[in-house]
This record gives sequence, structure tokens and C-alpha cells, in this order.
Amino acid sequence: MSVVSLSTIRSRFATQINTLTGFDESRNPFDGYGRSPNTIAHQRFAVGIGSVSSRDDDRQKQSSGVMAETEVRVRYAYRIRPKDQVSSYDGGLQSAQNLITALTNRTSPLHDDLQIRFSGMDNELSDSGEWLSLTLNFLIIHFLSLS
Repeated sequence: MSVVSLSTIRSRFATQINTLTGFDESRNPFDGYGRSPNTIAHQRFAVGIGSVSSRDDDRQKQSSGVMAETEVRVRYAYRIRPKDQVSSYDGGLQSAQNLITALTNRTSPLHDDLQIRFSGMDNELSDSGEWLSLTLNFLIIHFLSLS
């Protein structure tokens, strides 16, 4: 397995999600997503890198890098229609399922030199009931460069 940088992983995830109908990448980074009302839109998403740690069972070599476990987080909003909230909520959950399927389906270039596993999902309805905020977490095993 060759080394893959953190920015490349983030970019690959964003590119793959952009291929799905209706999804659009936010101009704001993951950590800034949702801080202002104009960043929220139906299926607008942000991809961020969470924790990164080395694998204890791997030796760190200058020539091959270090085997790392990296958390990738995807956050997006799904519009809840006022007169059809339960159906809209189900639509949001289905969109999450579609996203999980697209990101775990072993395709190139997303999976090149990466092992991607879905690790969990959190969702929260906004106080106004207008938006469902979904955050998907993935665990990536890959090599980071040491040179």
C-alpha cells in the first residue's frame, strides 16, 4: 500500500459524494459547517478529518511511512418538509444509506491504497424542525508519509 495524505483522503471523499444526485459541497470546512445560517442547504455537505493515530502493530519506517487509522467525518443537512415530516425524515435516513453505500463500495480512485469502513452515524433534528443534520463517520486505514 502506498502513502496517502490526509488532504487527498478528504478530497477523494468529497469528489465521490459530489457524484451523488442532489449533493453539493459546502464552501465552509467541516468544523465551520452550520455556524451560520447561509451555510445550511439541502444535502450540502462538508468532509473533515477527525482523529488520526498510528497503529500499534506497525513499525514506523522512513521509506514506507506509518500505518495510520484516520477518522473521516461527513456532515450534511437534509430538509424536513413541514407537512410531511415523517416521510422527510425517512428520506434523510435513506440519503444517509445511499451515501454509506457509495463510500464503502470498493471503487477507484476513492479506495486506492485505503481501507474504508463505516463506523457510525449521528443525526439531530434542528430546534425549528426544518433540518435534519446527519454526521457519518468512517475509519480509514492507510499509510502516512514520514519523509
